[in-house]
Amino acid sequence: MTGCEAQDTPLPGDAPLGEALGSLLGTVVDSDDTCRLVSTLRPTCGAVAHKAPGVSYVWRAPSSDTFTFSTSDARFAPVLEVRREEGAATSLGCDDGASRGTGEASVSLALEVGQAVRIFVQGQGSSCGLFNLHIRAGSQPEAPDLKDAPLPDATADREEPAKGPTQLLAVDVALGKPASSITEYDASSTAALVTDGDPATGWNSGTVRPHVYVEVDLQGFYAISEFQLALGTTTGSAPANFQIQHYAQGCWQTVPETVVTGNTAGTLTRTLPLSTPLVTRKVRFVCTDKVSCRLRTFSVMGEPSTEAQAPAPTCTAGTQSVKRSPSYDFLQFLPATYNQDPQAKFPLVIALHGIGGTQLTPDRTGMSTSPEGLSRRLKNDATFASTFPAIVVSPHCREIGATTGDCWFTQDRLDRLWKDVLASYRIDPERIYLTGLSGGGIRGHQFAVNHSTELAAFVPICANTSSVPSTQKAFDTAGNPIPDTNGRHICDLQGLPVWLRHGTSDPTVNYSGSLAFKDYMDVKCGAGPRKAVMTLYAGATHNVWDTTYNDNRLYTWLFAQHRGSASEPATFLEPTAKTGTTVTITQPASTATVTGSGTDPDGTLAKWNWIELSRPAGAAAPTLTNANTPTLTASGLTTAGTYKFRFIVTDNHGVTDFADQSVFVRAP
Repeated sequence: MTGCEAQDTPLPGDAPLGEALGSLLGTVVDSDDTCRLVSTLRPTCGAVAHKAPGVSYVWRAPSSDTFTFSTSDARFAPVLEVRREEGAATSLGCDDGASRGTGEASVSLALEVGQAVRIFVQGQGSSCGLFNLHIRAGSQPEAPDLKDAPLPDATADREEPAKGPTQLLAVDVALGKPASSITEYDASSTAALVTDGDPATGWNSGTVRPHVYVEVDLQGFYAISEFQLALGTTTGSAPANFQIQHYAQGCWQTVPETVVTGNTAGTLTRTLPLSTPLVTRKVRFVCTDKVSCRLRTFSVMGEPSTEAQAPAPTCTAGTQSVKRSPSYDFLQFLPATYNQDPQAKFPLVIALHGIGGTQLTPDRTGMSTSPEGLSRRLKNDATFASTFPAIVVSPHCREIGATTGDCWFTQDRLDRLWKDVLASYRIDPERIYLTGLSGGGIRGHQFAVNHSTELAAFVPICANTSSVPSTQKAFDTAGNPIPDTNGRHICDLQGLPVWLRHGTSDPTVNYSGSLAFKDYMDVKCGAGPRKAVMTLYAGATHNVWDTTYNDNRLYTWLFAQHRGSASEPATFLEPTAKTGTTVTITQPASTATVTGSGTDPDGTLAKWNWIELSRPAGAAAPTLTNANTPTLTASGLTTAGTYKFRFIVTDNHGVTDFADQSVFVRAP
């Protein structure tokens, strides 16, 4: 609304008089059709064409008060202006309705008793149509309606001038709608400021990674025809590269006509029209620069969709594709059935590669020829991919162009990825799973502690808890866990299903780290609702992840887990391994035979393995015979002292247990 002196504006008599309203008040004081009248008036706001259809009224204030003049139920985008009846050029207030959407415009004025005003109603451009006029007093109850609320019949007893079809102009459907962002600089630069209609305020991301964004929930489906952006600040700090994305019923997709590169820092406004209206309910402004990103106004010009309220999903499904993110770019995998039902939700697996691994090409335009972990099987096993029931996000740790050196995932960036992913897909919140191999599993332990109440299961492979802060692993003299300053502790994972996987001959991350974690869950953390299960690969070295991800029993167990379920799983219970008392031989004897046994509460034993644990100092490695059976023969025990062996049993579900056996060689 503005109050100003109109310049070079025709007198009000040039606007056809609709009706003298006296001093009427009411929710509907008049209903009319502007299409039957032509006005040469040009209001001081809006985009009104010369000789556009319009109508005016004369009205007199019944008291000294604040009065609100407004329109409703218009079949066009109205412009409402109130002027002095005497002194034609003086505008008291004008509103083009942009702040409230199609059909409504409103002007509020303080008037003296008896003051006469002229009320003008016209359409944006050359649009016209039916409308209702309302007049309300700020301090008085509304008068009863003096006219019926339904709009009049535009054809009754009227001579229609020749005109084209009524045009419904787009308005800013993002104005006042909820907005959020993946990051913001401070409390004075929040996402909500891009939809408040004030270009003097706005959002600032701070200096972070590329692909930060502001998201607007339109709260309904709209046909979008244009985006209008106020960028940077008045000093000229507009981003150079940006784009707009829309939510396609389950994934975010770039709107091709909105991709901007090379925008100059001084170009503070951009209008991005679309050749074909886009029907959507959520949009994002995405900065693709690795710089501070500023956006002051995000106007989304559209109108309510007349098409189906939920356009069919068009997400890339059944295969892996590259997605850019403000933390880690990643490989996205959506189940082959993802697009069939826009209401369906799916499990989510977040899979972290090792410190020397990779998922994407160095320029991040495609998948690596040898991605690491679960993504490798999805790439190489078409049958597996075609039936895999979960969303998989496989983040790529490395910077653009980097191909060598260690790359550790960081907790703050994983948290940002977590936020981004949960806002981007149709995810079942009760079935979110985390897995990681080597360094990814090590960092996964800390991430799992931080999100223990949000995850349904965790699968660390050839990993340990070394990246979990020591305060989160500490116990006092009474054996009670000492949490960190945020109240977290490794024992928080005791209620989370965990399946550890490790090779017993791993030279990179010794499997003692997995044994230590299991000891936390089984012993140090006390009685708990669940115990961790473990698979030890006898004699295997560091890479057991390919074997793990190729084991379909893992997924049967994984997808049976639901967040917060207190009951024990009906299957995949731990077997029990047993060995005998210490066996003693006296030199010159150098061969000993030992026997182990085992039971399984929910299946059968499928494998038996013996491995050497330790031997006397200076002793040669013994020879193990029948090491894949319950009965082991160890020979070459030529040095006096104690030899130790570990007996590992594996059940038909792939879960293991072990027991240790000692052989004492006595000198003669």
